[in-house]
Amino acid sequence: MNDLIQIVKEQDEWTPSPPPGLMFQLSVLTWIDRDRGSVEPWALARLAVPGLAELVRADQVRAEYRIPERRALLRRWHRKFAHSRNWADLMSRSDAELEQNGEFPDRVKFERRGKLMLLWQTEFWNMVGGPTPYHDSVALSFSSELDIRDQIEDIILCICGSLGIRQRDARPEPGA
Repeated sequence: MNDLIQIVKEQDEWTPSPPPGLMFQLSVLTWIDRDRGSVEPWALARLAVPGLAELVRADQVRAEYRIPERRALLRRWHRKFAHSRNWADLMSRSDAELEQNGEFPDRVKFERRGKLMLLWQTEFWNMVGGPTPYHDSVALSFSSELDIRDQIEDIILCICGSLGIRQRDARPEPGA
């Protein structure tokens, strides 16, 4: 069994900021370990999205993709909206095909009657203050208007258990 995730129930230095209006956040910090494997994002997403959609009673789930660009004034990197796809369209393809394309979404939006109920953001740790040596480890952050963090945690841990993944303190040692 791998121990490659950590649950963080509040915003901290390792997680992205939640968008306005979605004040409750839970993040899953994934750990890429060359000796023990990694958390496969498509397998986790394929299993998690239906349960999350049911939790918030979403009638639409969309995957959103962004591209990096530099902002003119400060010349800082910013991720600009590129396109979105219906989640069901993505799930018609195999995990292997999705992995090969390297197109894991930056965001997954769960909407009910046009209102954003839950936002899943995917960011590399080093892009949100995480350590550079772990640049391929990912923070999966879930933000919602309602406090459903415990239910999201239950869904994620149940799925991780079925995939052979358990929790551990994924943060690197000081000075790493």
